[in-house]
Amino acid sequence: MSVQTIGGCTAARRKPAGGFCFVSVAELASAWWAYSEKLIRIADLRAYFACQEANARRSNGKGGEAPRFVLEEIRGLTGVPVSKLRGSIKRLEAAGLLSWSESALTFGDGSGLGPRFVAFLSKLPNNARRVPVPRRIVRLIAGGSRPALIACILGHLLRCLYYRKGSVGSRGRCKASWVAETFGVSLRRVKEARAELVRLGWLLPEEAPQWALNRWGASLSINLDWHRLDGVSESRVEPVPIEVD
Repeated sequence: MSVQTIGGCTAARRKPAGGFCFVSVAELASAWWAYSEKLIRIADLRAYFACQEANARRSNGKGGEAPRFVLEEIRGLTGVPVSKLRGSIKRLEAAGLLSWSESALTFGDGSGLGPRFVAFLSKLPNNARRVPVPRRIVRLIAGGSRPALIACILGHLLRCLYYRKGSVGSRGRCKASWVAETFGVSLRRVKEARAELVRLGWLLPEEAPQWALNRWGASLSINLDWHRLDGVSESRVEPVPIEVD
């Protein structure tokens, strides 16, 4: 496996710190599209990613015990009361995004969302693949990220993260304007979100000539060693705000 180092961080390796979960481009796209079309609420979108994390926790097959899914675990990831999470799960199931039971959790691929979703999916690069999504960023989304930040994270996951020959590659190019247009978020908010992700240390910008930036967008890598508290002073750590619709 080849490994390239950028600024002290590996740009390709077997897995990110904290592990990852494979999520198909179609799954990521369908979750956002359902939110943008008001089939689900922002709290439901966060619950969806909490469910992805809950599923990843049971994917290693250790222990030989049958999996058991409980809403209390999703509450711990989102900070949303179980009474409200029941509504989120119902809306996610109604949209075809997941199927929940105590013994199994499965995710839809958007195949029932119709031709407008198919058109949205077609805008996304290499949309037949699975994305090795770092679980730490999944938990950040679940814990209360605002819509523009979620859109910015998803855009960079799609443009920068690939799984090839047993290793995770984390470099790519991504225009803020592409994220704004694709996900229906204002360009200003996307730029603010990207600046925040750079400040937190999740996104690592690379130097590039202006003509290349204009043509292909910023050259970046996703920090595979990232921790949620990177870039945050311990004295300034505050609870993640939770919005419940």
